[in-house]
Amino acid sequence: MPVNFGIGVDDFAELIKLKATYIDKTLLIKELLQDFSSVILFPRPRRFGKTLALSMLKYFLDIKSPEPDKNLFENLNISQYPELLLKHQNKYPVIFISLKEVKKNNIKDAMHGIRVLIQKLFNTHKDLYEDLDHHYQARFDGLLSLTAPEVELAQSLQFLSELLEKKHGQKTWILIDEYDTPIHAAWEFGFYEELKIFMQGFLGSALKSNTSLYKGVLTGILRVSQEGMFSDLNNIMVHSMLSDFYSSYFGFTESEVDWICQEADVSDQREQVRDWYNGYKFGDLNIYNPWSIINFAKNKKLGPYWVNTGSSQMIEHLIARAPSEFKKDFEILIQGGVVTQTIDEKIVLPAINSNAVKAVWSFLLFSGYLKAEKINLVRGNFVADLKIPNAEILSVYENYFMAWFESANPEQSNQMLKALISGEIKEFEKMFQDYVEKTLSYFDVGAGKAESFYHALVLGMIVVLRDSHQILSNRESGFGRYDVLIIPKELSKLGIIIEFKVANTEKSMSKEAKLALAQIESNNYQAELNSRGINKILKLAIIFFGKKVLIKTK
Repeated sequence: MPVNFGIGVDDFAELIKLKATYIDKTLLIKELLQDFSSVILFPRPRRFGKTLALSMLKYFLDIKSPEPDKNLFENLNISQYPELLLKHQNKYPVIFISLKEVKKNNIKDAMHGIRVLIQKLFNTHKDLYEDLDHHYQARFDGLLSLTAPEVELAQSLQFLSELLEKKHGQKTWILIDEYDTPIHAAWEFGFYEELKIFMQGFLGSALKSNTSLYKGVLTGILRVSQEGMFSDLNNIMVHSMLSDFYSSYFGFTESEVDWICQEADVSDQREQVRDWYNGYKFGDLNIYNPWSIINFAKNKKLGPYWVNTGSSQMIEHLIARAPSEFKKDFEILIQGGVVTQTIDEKIVLPAINSNAVKAVWSFLLFSGYLKAEKINLVRGNFVADLKIPNAEILSVYENYFMAWFESANPEQSNQMLKALISGEIKEFEKMFQDYVEKTLSYFDVGAGKAESFYHALVLGMIVVLRDSHQILSNRESGFGRYDVLIIPKELSKLGIIIEFKVANTEKSMSKEAKLALAQIESNNYQAELNSRGINKILKLAIIFFGKKVLIKTK
């Protein structure tokens, strides 16, 4: 039967009833039932099957599931454990709430969004109402009518779990999907501290000081720092992408992708699929992006499916604001290299705004924009070899750097580089001067800022010239370091060495140019080009003073 994944369907019952293709992840239920942790968090990138996993768990556990839904698990892997089904299937009250739609740009709308979700949740449990005393009915009414005081809203999940335990004589499972969506929005739009206070009480009352809780399971993109959102939760067990536990239950494994490609009759594209969508590492397991795989299986065409499901604006913002050392590392990453960085599983979101490099690298890793090739524990810290995971994610970065480079005039920007690699220096100088004047509104070329512009320029050059040239920057060669080396893939073509400098005055630009060219000679920067068999070499000094540019050759 052809594969048909029911793309966009994240309700487990609907998916099974549609007879859609389902990659069986039901043994997650068995693992969770055998896990003694009282609260478990699964941080994973978006569109990696988190909502579907919690929906599956709800339908298996919920004591209120309609009789036909009890057959949903027939012929699935969990059905191989009949004693487990007999003991646990549809035996628990379940609270299932998703916060993924609470993505608001101010505290008022965020709180209203949470109120509405709680209203809907309590409305599904109105059968509890008649058995309550007057005091509890008044509290229930306040949550239904959106008028409950904020302190009661914060305790609403705990309150509901107490009512469910009293009715069913069994403690409650609390499932919270995308718990961190409102937190990310609050950080992005500047009301993080206000929302943090509420969320601490909301999550803490439900998941820590709750005697009616059987087990809590949360999903999200990040683990927000214990010092912030989880300050009241010291009982939470986090299984991030770095953990070996539960590593196969979110995303697709190699064998699962093999099966999908075979069933979709696209096995001939298996290697391209690996290049485009593989590259994630959950624990020691290679994992594929599931959203991209199921879209590829349907369309039989490679494309950036996952990256098109969300905005990359936040990623672009982080890269633009990051210090020059960060951009320098990205020059390595975008050319397929590896950089080693310290990673923190507990993200402190305000630290990202203050350009804390560890927080930025951690954010990019856990949100799916980098992969950890290798991880070591060094003096209590995770140290990871980071890499861009696949061609799909590479396209995000390349499009961003290309857009920046071409922001002033796309056609002129490309002509400028053509003039450079052809050795037409007078034409290049004229166009580069115009380019600098039009683009330096983003950067001040002066003390402390010139390097930021320079790295952004190099990243643009790497992307634009990727098919014909390799770009190296600030690396050892001969007796020192050159700023930029442009290496042609055809050895008969021109190799270029560029030294950038910033002059203190306009009059000193010529002097700086002479010093730069002398530096290229004395440090023998052409050594790497010579070692590759490149003999046609152009040496350039590019000197900045404000928005004025001087280019000299030797």
